[in-house]
Amino acid sequence: PSAIRAEDVATALQHLEAALKAEAAQTEAPNKTAVDDAEDKAVSPNVRAYPLLQLLKAAIAKQKNVMWEQDSAFF
Repeated sequence: PSAIRAEDVATALQHLEAALKAEAAQTEAPNKTAVDDAEDKAVSPNVRAYPLLQLLKAAIAKQKNVMWEQDSAFF
């Protein structure tokens, strides 16, 4: 379990967005090959991070803390 205090959420969002931009810039390839086709099927970090980005933006708008804990559900 952990949390991000309301006053720190904006900074966390900025860091996450910067990291996603850096990741996207690093993975851009000018010459696409057949080997890259396998990578196209993978879910991008931007897509994976979308729910977290929305959560952080909502927390900023409402000036709320963001808290989480480990899910103990068994699948």
